[in-house]
Formats: sequence, C-alpha cells, structure tokens
Amino acid sequence: MLTIEIILPHYNGSKYIADQLWSIQNCEVPPSCNLKLLIIDDCSSLKEFYHQISICKDRSQITILRNKVNQEVVKSINHGLSISTDDYVMLCDQDDHWLQAELLSL
Repeated sequence: MLTIEIILPHYNGSKYIADQLWSIQNCEVPPSCNLKLLIIDDCSSLKEFYHQISICKDRSQITILRNKVNQEVVKSINHGLSISTDDYVMLCDQDDHWLQAELLSL
C-alpha cells in the first residue's frame, strides 16, 4: 500500500486547524493509498498547542511534533521532509482549505 504524507507546519493557527483537517480528510484517496498528516508545531503558545492536540487526539493518522524553539516555516518543513519515509509527500500551509478532489490517481 502506498502512503501519502501531508506535512503541515503550524504556529498559533488554531482558528484554522479544524476546518483544514476536515477539508483534507474529505479529499478522495485511492483505496491503494494510506493518508497521513504530520503536523510540525513551531513552538505555538501552550493554549494553541493543547487546542491542536484536542482536535487531533482521536485521529490515528495524525502525528504532532513540537519544535523546542521557533524554527520558522522553512526549517519546520525541511524537518518534516527529512524524517518522512513515505512514498509521496505533500506540503500544506496552516491556513489552507483544500477543495474536495482526488489526491492521487494511481
């Protein structure tokens, strides 16, 4: 089975996260693929970080990593890319809203 990982750098963007996760999860993924989401929290405030965890806690396909210090977006993305071992990797900004579409035709 192929795996698609979406890397999402996140910094104090809790007002976007619920809608964003909903839009990503409503994209069509071929049955031969597994969709994962890697959130790189770039040292958000604790309130924002805990809000993010509460939204994601029941979603096993989501992993949250937290930077110890603010790295800014490019370094956070590069960190996600450096640890990903999946077949396909996509990048997502924290305020994106994905249109319902097929992610990959295989």
